[in-house]
Amino acid sequence: MAYPYLPASHSEAFNGVSMLAGLMLSPGASSIVGQVRSGFSLMYSRSLRPGEQVKACDPAA
Repeated sequence: MAYPYLPASHSEAFNGVSMLAGLMLSPGASSIVGQVRSGFSLMYSRSLRPGEQVKACDPAA
């Protein structure tokens, strides 16, 4: 909603920078959403109960 009121919002450079910022943020946002979704899946599937211990292994080992 504030886009038209930003200084130089109608210039080609501003449009290019905003497009680049959007392309850079998109993969990061989808990764975060995937992590949150899998966390909720673990919480609500009740595969882990309070008091259980989880051992995290190093995949490179």
